Amino acid sequence: MGTVHARSMDPLPMHGRDMAVHPDDMIEVQEAEQETKQEILENKDVVVQHVNIEGLGRTKEDLLGYEISEVFEAKNLIDVMKKSHIARQKLLRLGIFKEVEVVIDTSDGADALPNGLDVTFEVTEMKRLTGSYNTMVGNNEGSMVLGVKLPNVFGRAEKLTFQFSYGTKETSYGLSFFKPQPGNFERNLTLNLYKVTGQFPWSSLKETDRGVSTELNVSWLWVFGVTYHVKFYFIKPFLHRQWLKSLTQTASQKPQRANKMMCCLCLPRTSVFQMFCHTSILSVHLLCLFQFPLWRTNHTLKWEGVWRELGCLARSASFAVREESGHTLKSALSHTVSIDTRNSAIFPKKGALLRINQELAGYTGGDASFLKEDFELQVNRRLVWDSVLSASLWGGCLFPIGGSPSSIADRFYLGGPTSVRGFGMYSIGPQSEGDYLGGEAYWAGGLHLYTPLPFRPGRGGFGDLFRTHFFLNAGNLCNLNYGEGPRAHLQKLAECIRWSYGAGIVLRLGNIARLELNYCIPMGVQSGDRICDGVQFGAGIRFL
Repeated sequence: MGTVHARSMDPLPMHGRDMAVHPDDMIEVQEAEQETKQEILENKDVVVQHVNIEGLGRTKEDLLGYEISEVFEAKNLIDVMKKSHIARQKLLRLGIFKEVEVVIDTSDGADALPNGLDVTFEVTEMKRLTGSYNTMVGNNEGSMVLGVKLPNVFGRAEKLTFQFSYGTKETSYGLSFFKPQPGNFERNLTLNLYKVTGQFPWSSLKETDRGVSTELNVSWLWVFGVTYHVKFYFIKPFLHRQWLKSLTQTASQKPQRANKMMCCLCLPRTSVFQMFCHTSILSVHLLCLFQFPLWRTNHTLKWEGVWRELGCLARSASFAVREESGHTLKSALSHTVSIDTRNSAIFPKKGALLRINQELAGYTGGDASFLKEDFELQVNRRLVWDSVLSASLWGGCLFPIGGSPSSIADRFYLGGPTSVRGFGMYSIGPQSEGDYLGGEAYWAGGLHLYTPLPFRPGRGGFGDLFRTHFFLNAGNLCNLNYGEGPRAHLQKLAECIRWSYGAGIVLRLGNIARLELNYCIPMGVQSGDRICDGVQFGAGIRFL
């Protein structure tokens, strides 16, 4: 939790007979003393009288009040240290401080209580202008990124960033403005102005996008419960409101206890009680005394307006690609909801991920009109000997609106070392003269077994970055005739399934990306598919 300074009230002697104690006995004595001290500190009541922040320059104090308010609620010294650590993490998360140190001391002054404490956060603000240089790994491509950032522009954790990226297949630059909500960092607004130029050799296509976008991110905590009995009592409205107020405070301060008192399905914790605040009828719902899981759901609402310029990457581009060339305008609203309980995004050992995305284009302007739906599901289960079984499922559909055909830039693509292994990059599905055109519907599934390296070389260190990998992948990509029914659509998606299996080695690059080197055996190959039979290398952040 950084450096924590505290004044000791009862110093312990460090000389005398203790110097002659056997080391093994000393360890047992120290453990017993630590447990005794822990009990004393937990049972000793304290009051946090003052919380000070030193080192502020351009940062507004009202922003930091939300982040440190819980420190005042601490009741003992252990609780003070824990809540101070949480407050320190919140301050660092704002991205406006280079360092945050915590000092816990006894209170001084005329109003000091015998058990009063003062907590001081010593902060060092970031410079007004900072630069960065780093490399990024995308889906089987790398890029160099240069950035200039103005943190804390207006004193409330706003951030203005200019970024230039040069990669193997894509070059981009853009300006973005980030504004979080005070007291709720997960709820934030982002404005982007950008230009992106990309090359897609599997389609002999190049694309230049110039656009502006607005994103609103919100994180909610949901609870699941089951009601099995109901009773009604008639009492005074005043008493009813006071009872509901106490329950609301319990829900916000003790979520585990409130977990048992919830009487709804898929509603925020506090809204259940607020629904009945103006009635004189009190309803008591008795729930099963099971611990129902709490899910943190992230929502992103985005509007994007983009001017797209499509062109041929090579003189040998097919006529179907040449037909797609030209300028288009897309104005689209999209919504993404995700629930992620994995312990790691790169090498998860447990937990699950569910991400659903919807995009609607055409109703806010532009000449691209479609409805696009896709989802991603991943479940991870830890097995014996530190091995992990992982299952993944992707799927999506694109529905053109207004009778106009879909654009090659909006369709789905499948295949490659990050999706259905053993096939070329995005080289599954409809194609014309060797150029892959994408599809309007797809699905892909994978079953993976990750195990430690044989004989565990480098265990506890560098060797933990590697895992052996056994996989089975399958999927299909096609165009649908939307005049037919759902049964015909499912039948078409079930035809001509491509699948592959193999084994390899996976390397984790920190918490940002991973590398795979697999020996693949593709099966179910269809005419026109491009395969990679044998060794295949992949790099990216999102894998099937």
